[in-house]
Amino acid sequence: MRTGPPAFAPALISRRRGMTRPAHLMSAGLGRTLPWKEPMSIYTLTPKPGFERYTIQVGWNPHRTFFATVVDFAWDPVTDPDNKPDTVRVGLVETILDPAEVLLAVEPYAVIPGDLAATLRADQAAHPVRR
Repeated sequence: MRTGPPAFAPALISRRRGMTRPAHLMSAGLGRTLPWKEPMSIYTLTPKPGFERYTIQVGWNPHRTFFATVVDFAWDPVTDPDNKPDTVRVGLVETILDPAEVLLAVEPYAVIPGDLAATLRADQAAHPVRR
């Protein structure tokens, strides 16, 4: 019988100054501390003017890497084929151990709080890479 966290683990959602928690995650109850030892952190950032269509997230995955995503979940290629959104996904395949790299990837799209790099480093220190 398997013990410990499930094969898939929902993210620990943390609210920090300048970062918001999506309503659909709050209603799902994911804003609490998870029962296993190594939760990942994920922060949803506020889009810059002109980029409101995007959901921008950065975080630390203790399995190996920092990550960032910029995605437009509302885009419909059938109704809007000429307005294809940008998509950014870093740290999903490659290993990134410097939070500055993921913040640089989302900087054109999001307002980045001044303390976010330090927060990500603290997440990394609190939940180091599993060996």
